[in-house]
Amino acid sequence: KIELTPRPIPKPTGDNSNTQVAALGLRICSDAGVQFPAANLDRARSWWLTTQEKEGGWDYGAGETEKNPAYISMTAGGVGSLLLLQNLLDRQKPRDSKAQAAASAVEKGLHWAAENFTFHPKYAVYMKAPYSHYSIERLGILSGQDKIGPHPWYAEGAFDLLKSQKSDGGWTLTRVRNK
Repeated sequence: KIELTPRPIPKPTGDNSNTQVAALGLRICSDAGVQFPAANLDRARSWWLTTQEKEGGWDYGAGETEKNPAYISMTAGGVGSLLLLQNLLDRQKPRDSKAQAAASAVEKGLHWAAENFTFHPKYAVYMKAPYSHYSIERLGILSGQDKIGPHPWYAEGAFDLLKSQKSDGGWTLTRVRNK
């Protein structure tokens, strides 16, 4: 086992896209025997709890000059990150008061995702698809759900990817920046 020592963390700003990938990395490292201080995992969980919009979704993140609406890839990232961070915290210590807040945020996020399910959102980070496909897949796997609302996410995602595949075997990325 490798133990890491906590260091001071600067004022929290950031983006939920990178934060989602970092949370996935924490899970992989933890599975390989790296033990993170519970305080750091709690900070990451707190980030997702404080950046969730009241409707239940997430947008790109804090510190943006212009507030944007929530969208599917960041909401999927928020729900998945909360699920895996809570799992990592549960391995280290008894459930605390934020565990129930995380469970409520996950339920709210799942509801938002079901209501706003699409592989081609109006708003996105830089790529609508396939980033939305990836995020929805992580949400489905981490939540253990075969469906997001009425949507069998795996089948619908596979169909959408095959439908949009070019004759040379590749895909055209739809590049956007929150517009």
